[in-house]
Amino acid sequence: MPLQQLQGALFQYHPHKPHLVAFRSPCAPAGEQAIAAGCVVLVAGLTEGPLALPFTTALADTLAGMHCELVQPVLSSSYLGYGTGLLTRDIEELDCLLEQLYETHGQRNIILMGHSTGSQIVLAYARTGKYRTRILGGILQGAASDREYYATQLADLPASLAMANEMRAAHRGHHWMPVDAYPDAPITADRFWSLVARG
Repeated sequence: MPLQQLQGALFQYHPHKPHLVAFRSPCAPAGEQAIAAGCVVLVAGLTEGPLALPFTTALADTLAGMHCELVQPVLSSSYLGYGTGLLTRDIEELDCLLEQLYETHGQRNIILMGHSTGSQIVLAYARTGKYRTRILGGILQGAASDREYYATQLADLPASLAMANEMRAAHRGHHWMPVDAYPDAPITADRFWSLVARG
């Protein structure tokens, strides 16, 4: 796969977490000037972040032709951080991003687009996000069931689920699961449960 490259602006969006940034692509093709008609916020899936998806540059170019921006945030759950928190943290961080886009960057027309597990974040935001009534809509691209995926990938899933359940019952849901229970990334019992438990 050829390496992708985008032109644009990188900006911080969270007042208390300076490591959280977002990348904003231009709202017009190279050489043209335009005022942004809107933007699409692309929320990537597990282990992903900006430019992780093979269609990112094509999406940015298509949106630029429509005088719209593509915004790619780094959330605390981006890359291997997904095991360190729950959807409530993703929603709070998206609240800060949308506030920046609305108030500082002058955006009025915002659509959230989730890829894979990012679709779950978009659905959760549409239910409880601070600006849920202001967004124009949501796109669920490649929506996936993490539970069904891990049912085929984790060798001893019942035992790992039982361990997570015991930790949560003992009010240790925010503690780390052992590496042999989930080798992909550091993950708390609460996050493991939310990814793989039924319901």
